[in-house]
Amino acid sequence: MIKKLLLTLTAFMLLFAFSVSATGCSATDYGKQISANWGIGDTDETFTYDVLMDNMLYGSFTTTVRKIYKAEDIEVKTIDNGAVSTKNISVKEGYSIITGKTDFNPSGELGGDNLEYISIVDKLLRPVYTFKTLIADKYNAMHANNENYTAAVNYAYSIDYSYDNYDFSKATYAYLEQGKDVKTGEITTDAKYFFDNDSLIFVLRSLPIANMSSSFSYSIFNVKDGTSTALYSSFTPKQSLSDIPYFNNEAVNAIRCNISLSQDIAGKSIHVFYSNEDITNEFEYNDNGTQKTKEVVISKAPVKIIESTMTYVLRGVDATPRP
Repeated sequence: MIKKLLLTLTAFMLLFAFSVSATGCSATDYGKQISANWGIGDTDETFTYDVLMDNMLYGSFTTTVRKIYKAEDIEVKTIDNGAVSTKNISVKEGYSIITGKTDFNPSGELGGDNLEYISIVDKLLRPVYTFKTLIADKYNAMHANNENYTAAVNYAYSIDYSYDNYDFSKATYAYLEQGKDVKTGEITTDAKYFFDNDSLIFVLRSLPIANMSSSFSYSIFNVKDGTSTALYSSFTPKQSLSDIPYFNNEAVNAIRCNISLSQDIAGKSIHVFYSNEDITNEFEYNDNGTQKTKEVVISKAPVKIIESTMTYVLRGVDATPRP
């Protein structure tokens, strides 16, 4: 499908303070088929979603994937001595930086980002660093009429990952709740693959999802209490969607990914729908005074996410090719 991109991903797994490791339970080792190119070539992407609950608009969510073409130092938030601070991290060529911001607006007025995260991955999509924070007031206000809802609390956490000869060694984390009660620790695993939760929708997108006949199994790590549990991802092709604003609510063919937990906090599976139709845009740029165009193709765009009581539907897409 060819469509002009809007100029200028989630609270996805909002309360899951997790890292994810693939253990593999099928005869096919899908982990080996993860594409370092993400299936989209040398393109930076931004996806914007409407956040819905009970078919009502409650906010917006924006996630961006920025690829690193030259080594650089970037400043990130971290937790140090019981408080949120900043530090510099060196990122290498081939790394990607995934950021996400959500603004919940139960009163109908936008007012700043309530959830924010950054996930840095290497060229094999292995996690390098994660920081995530939630200011829960507006999120709780959305659920004010749900008597079965357990109120969320403000939190922040950071995770540093380390490797020994390309094998995962350990992750060091710090968890801060309500501005206090810092918990720190380390996690080690013998899992063959290890991913970060906030890059998960892009990791799964890099699998051959249109042709996967069996599920992809994981273990997950909760930085709040240091426990792990099982997670399974399975894919169903040829799902027709007609409620995506970006496609003007016209029918679009999608692949559904079901993500289920053996001990699911929300009690339900999470569903991510990936477009089975490429989005193509002619990107305009200036080349030494000459205006030129370059085609940008986005494959397997995540167009819809259903998480517990909330649904995220794609509103806008922006893509920038490698400079």
